Amino acid sequence: AEIWVNDERKGIRSWTGNLESGNYKIECKKANHETSTKYLEITNQMKGKTFNLNAPTPICGSLNVETNPDYAELFIDGKKMGETPIIISELLIGKHEVKLTKANYADYTETITIAQGETKTVKAALNNSTTVRFSCNADNAMLYVDGKALGSASGSYELGYGNHSLKVTAEGYDDYTSSFTVSPDNTACAISMKAKFDN
Repeated sequence: AEIWVNDERKGIRSWTGNLESGNYKIECKKANHETSTKYLEITNQMKGKTFNLNAPTPICGSLNVETNPDYAELFIDGKKMGETPIIISELLIGKHEVKLTKANYADYTETITIAQGETKTVKAALNNSTTVRFSCNADNAMLYVDGKALGSASGSYELGYGNHSLKVTAEGYDDYTSSFTVSPDNTACAISMKAKFDN
């Protein structure tokens, strides 16, 4: 918080200095807070005296966060606040970054602005799938994901976030098996199959 004397900024949190005898307006200011003000009459007898100011009062609104599905972790400006659904009853006015995370779902982020006395509502549908692009060195290869045939092993398919088992078959090639983890940062899979050789 800033210390102001007669509308002149003097310091942060505390200030020590000389004042001539007279009347003064002393303020304690902080962004998004109501200013604390004290009026003082300074005399020569007050030399060395300490005055304590009340802290500025936070100006708040509220935030209501709902997600589909429930039980996503809520972070506001990087600080964990709990799980959805949740109501934050006192949130400072101004801009805040809302982030929602849940295992096997893509993160959700939104910048919101809270006004005094307002209840802001965020409703987020969390996405648990994305398009994954597969490429394979065998033109006639067939792709199976979690035991289900999807089609050509060189193509794009919608898959859920998390771990999946892969199997690729192609005439003239050894079967290919592996696992693949789909995430927002991992949406491409290159498959290299080994050709069979006649004995």
